[in-house]
Amino acid sequence: MARMRQNDIHIEKNGNGQVKSILLAHGKEIIRTGLRLLIESRICWLQVIGEASNLPDALQKLQEFHPDIVLIDAELPPAGSLEAIRQLLAMKVTNVLVLSPSSDIHFCCEAIRAGAHGFVLKSSPIEEFVTALRAVAAKQVFISSAMTDSARATVFSSDCQLPSDQGITARECEVLQLLSDGQATKEIAQALGISTRTVETHRVQIMNKLQIRSAAGLTKYAIRHGLTRL
Repeated sequence: MARMRQNDIHIEKNGNGQVKSILLAHGKEIIRTGLRLLIESRICWLQVIGEASNLPDALQKLQEFHPDIVLIDAELPPAGSLEAIRQLLAMKVTNVLVLSPSSDIHFCCEAIRAGAHGFVLKSSPIEEFVTALRAVAAKQVFISSAMTDSARATVFSSDCQLPSDQGITARECEVLQLLSDGQATKEIAQALGISTRTVETHRVQIMNKLQIRSAAGLTKYAIRHGLTRL
């Protein structure tokens, strides 16, 4: 987020006076603290009712506090925001805003298709972050202005070429991402809460569907489709 100066402070008000609640789910405490301070100083219609450092913690806080909005770190441990979005939606949470370090079009497509209402960059100006929160609170879709007009249009079109368009399931996409990030089978199993045998089964299915015959080929594919942090 852009740095906030004291004389830049502007209180964002809600026209109907209704106060919304938000859960901050981010792996780094210093980021959560900064977001809390920003919201408390700038947005009078929004109340931070909880913080979470990982997905299990977020799910527990969700059941405890029932927030109106959940802000998710794109790299939320242990499996990233896509799995988090799916699990949150399974618990009837609909207002999800993803905070991402990257403007990658493919990840944005996946996040919106997974059910997120908003996608904003960590480098976004504070005013855009506030606008994103307001849009998500109103159940409107918000895409960061840092993405090009054509990229933003692609998110809402059928031209977004995702692994899922080639028969890759959501779980296989997660396995592919972790494989391309260099994680071992055991690490992937622990991150996703599945067995090592299941990870190997997913690996074989991914390679068969994509007609790729080597680990290097999988990594190249993941890089082309924006599925890796490499």
